[in-house]
Amino acid sequence: MVGERNITKGKPNFSQSLINKFGIMYLHDDSESLADSFTFAVWPNEKSKSVNKPEIDFIEEMFNITVTPVNDQAPELKTKGLRRKVLQGSRLVVGSEILKVEDLDNPPDEIRYTIIRNPNNGFLAMAYHPDTPVHQFTQADIDNSQVLFIQDGSPSSGVFYFSVTDGEHRPLYKLFHLDVIPISITLVNLTDLLVPQGQTTVPITNAHLSAVTNGRNPQIIYWITQPLQHGHLLIENQVVTSFGQEDLDSGRLSYHMTNLTASEDQLQFSLFTPESNLTGQTLGIRVQPSLWVTSNLKIVNRVAHQLRRKDLDATELANMTNSDPRFEVTEPPVHGRLVRRLAHSTMMEDAALFTQRDIDQGLLVLDPHANLSGTDMLNDSFTFLLRADHVQPAIGYLPFTIVPPAPWLLQTLAPDVPLLVTGDNLVTSVLLQKKPVVSSGPVPLTQMETLGKLTQTRWHGADPWVRHSGKEPSLDDKVFPTRVIWPPAATKIGPAAPTRLRESSYPLLVIIPLAAVFLLLIVTVVALCVWLLGQREEKAKPLIKPQASLEPPIPSCRPERSRTVPTVTVTPLIKSSSSPPAGLFRAPPCEHMASPVAEPIGRCAPWETWMNLDPDMIKLCRQTNPTLKHNQYWV
Repeated sequence: MVGERNITKGKPNFSQSLINKFGIMYLHDDSESLADSFTFAVWPNEKSKSVNKPEIDFIEEMFNITVTPVNDQAPELKTKGLRRKVLQGSRLVVGSEILKVEDLDNPPDEIRYTIIRNPNNGFLAMAYHPDTPVHQFTQADIDNSQVLFIQDGSPSSGVFYFSVTDGEHRPLYKLFHLDVIPISITLVNLTDLLVPQGQTTVPITNAHLSAVTNGRNPQIIYWITQPLQHGHLLIENQVVTSFGQEDLDSGRLSYHMTNLTASEDQLQFSLFTPESNLTGQTLGIRVQPSLWVTSNLKIVNRVAHQLRRKDLDATELANMTNSDPRFEVTEPPVHGRLVRRLAHSTMMEDAALFTQRDIDQGLLVLDPHANLSGTDMLNDSFTFLLRADHVQPAIGYLPFTIVPPAPWLLQTLAPDVPLLVTGDNLVTSVLLQKKPVVSSGPVPLTQMETLGKLTQTRWHGADPWVRHSGKEPSLDDKVFPTRVIWPPAATKIGPAAPTRLRESSYPLLVIIPLAAVFLLLIVTVVALCVWLLGQREEKAKPLIKPQASLEPPIPSCRPERSRTVPTVTVTPLIKSSSSPPAGLFRAPPCEHMASPVAEPIGRCAPWETWMNLDPDMIKLCRQTNPTLKHNQYWV
């Protein structure tokens, strides 16, 4: 300022006379800056000329200003949350990221900390004397990572109480919390060991068993707490009862099974480090069956599914052992039955034991009967023990999903065709040329399998008649859209009352019902003809027989009802000694008559009046009256 005027960029000029009279005043903004400056230019200027700075003939200088600091601010704590986690028995470096105090008036080495109360689970020390507790240090020591916290190994957490000051202002008093993390061992991998069926020795690696520790000593030792029941552990062909993590990482450890009648074993162990332990651990050891099992088997509810090699295949085990693998069912399906057809028979029984040959021959049937109300699918499975000669048994299972029949299956059947029947008959709808044919006879297993495949194909949201990846269900290399529905009553199979499942071929399935229908039609037509002929014979008999004592003995004819007139006219009897007794008859209408009338007795009548007259009687009438025309006869 010059006088009372601020020197700004808008009005930067002042003269030497003003400096001599008022001088120049510098006002500090009370910041913590300790230096300042300004630059000025000087040139001669006459009173009558402009005061603008000339381009030449001027002097430019810088005026430096030094600010004397004043300790007018107290130290400020910058750390948010005075809390730190420390591993049990370890050291913690107390750096500026953990504890930071700033003072704009003082450098870090003038900010001093004092420990008022020591921590109850360790002590503070300097890095150059880690075994000697300290009670005072500066912010510069903290910034240089020279302050340490030594945890004494106790599992409890603790705090220390301290003060900090710059020597001029009132000290700050704070608590610093120290939370202890216990040393632990963590299993990062514990996966069952699978022994392939037919093998006895397999390696155990860190893919099956692996552990880590947060302690300072990373060495981990495994101790076997219970002896193995059906084998032992080997390291370089030596039986061992303990091993280290490095043995697992290098793959030197292996398991050798000695009991070939067992299907599983258990390795019970504990882990130890110099600072911690982990007990009560178990590694499962299982024999893996030499078996191929389908992973996405869907079967239609209440539709028998015939198991084939594509669903369950132990051919590799059969070739390896030169035997027929045996399946012992240990857990049957929950929502269905597993049945087996007896060899060279149609009898069915619960399949508690079956072989691979039974599967190959199509003797094994899976019959689901689940309650699917409220759900669109239901998972189920059955568990078995797979055995073969000279190898250990193995536990396996076949999972499958039960799905309801597709709506399109119900639409393909006629409204009067039932879907379910009782007994051991099945209803099959064969869609050929869009005409349903119902058969109540036996259904072959191949058709049941075809139904399950087609319904499952539709379940996947695809057209059942379009070929997709893989082989479509076929019968003798021909695709038939066959549907088979098993009733609930037909699928209940008991050991005391085995169910009979008849076998047939697909052509017979169509031909036999058609032949039966045609035969039934023929029998019906023949019976109807016989019945009609019998009715005609009864109508040919006269309603009133003529009296034998009347003369002349002219045979009378039984009047017949006209086919064209729905009424009956009754004519009075005329007594005559020379005429036969009156008969009841009516004459049909003639073209020349206005209404139906009855011809009198002894007169000629039109031929059309008596359609069913006996030929012998006509002949007799003509012999008696030779003058009759060809279309008349004597009544």
